[in-house]
Amino acid sequence: MEKKPDGSFRAQLRGPVSASDAHRLGEWLREQSSAATGGAEDAAPALAAGPVDRSVIRVKAMLVAPSLDLTTHAVSLLPPTAEQPHGYHRLIGGSVEFGETRREAIMREVHEELGATVRDLTYVDVVENVFSIEGVLGHEVVFIYRGHLHPEPAPSRAQLTESDGSVVPVVWRPFDDDLEPRPLFPAGIARLALNLGR
Repeated sequence: MEKKPDGSFRAQLRGPVSASDAHRLGEWLREQSSAATGGAEDAAPALAAGPVDRSVIRVKAMLVAPSLDLTTHAVSLLPPTAEQPHGYHRLIGGSVEFGETRREAIMREVHEELGATVRDLTYVDVVENVFSIEGVLGHEVVFIYRGHLHPEPAPSRAQLTESDGSVVPVVWRPFDDDLEPRPLFPAGIARLALNLGR
């Protein structure tokens, strides 16, 4: 695992992840968390009650879904938060459920959220994302895939349904997104997405 200039981490996985590799990753993440808080377990902010338990590191699978002309990719548009007053974009996908592979998770998430399937699904990378939503700390390890949605979301007024039942817009974000005012999450994915659009 290596630390990138933007503060995110990158790990290159080759082949299936063994139980011992997963255990080592968990230990490493706990060490990083402990180092960041000076070893004080109580240094983490209080967690808000709600449907998402942010007190654990979550494993996710998310999709870079390019348009047919390869100039844009589908993302969800999430509402403003204290940290992102103009809202933000997030890749399509979600949590890997217990007993499910990450590949199965991305296929399930796309079907549940968009009623779509994924063609030409390819594993790309894994990123670590430590973030805050409304002052609540979150931490996730995200497996990134690339694939084409079938059918593609409409150019405008497309929506997806989140696991909590909320409905959010789906928009087409340019791969070359220097002029895009909203950040893309998971953190550090924008540069990777740009390379996938080429």
